[in-house]
Amino acid sequence: MNNATLPTRELTVAEEAAEHGFGADEMAAGRFGWASRAVKPMSIAVVILAWQAMGWLNSWLHLYNPRLFPAPADIAVSAWKLAQSGVLWVDIYVSALRVLEGTLAAAPIGVVLGMLVGRSRWIENTVEPVVELLRPVPPLALLPMIILWLASAKRPRSSSSPIAAS
Repeated sequence: MNNATLPTRELTVAEEAAEHGFGADEMAAGRFGWASRAVKPMSIAVVILAWQAMGWLNSWLHLYNPRLFPAPADIAVSAWKLAQSGVLWVDIYVSALRVLEGTLAAAPIGVVLGMLVGRSRWIENTVEPVVELLRPVPPLALLPMIILWLASAKRPRSSSSPIAAS
């Protein structure tokens, strides 16, 4: 029997939901149409619209400093101006280089440490408590301490990149 004559079977609700990337709630309820797919983007749109409305309201009532919390439209206009002037692209390039630098600095250390932990129970028992102690701390939360410890204009950026990369 060749593949052309094999009977095709109907997908179950769970298989169809999994195929489209829906979770257990949608599978259990049997609903995974366009409405359930639109909820997440719609919630983001509602937050952005509410943020913009707050910006418009602030322009009349002056509730807060708009430089500290600008409206989305103001951000878009500023981004467009920076893109037109070329400043945005230079900043993106510099940031991408820092990410690459941090990744290149962190990856070899992580790979070697991971291999050592995998090969030696003693090293695993030594390293695991430190890793588990630091796991709940977001890497970006460590950046102010690194800047204070290194106290240099150039060094914190290159030294903090591997930590931020983790």
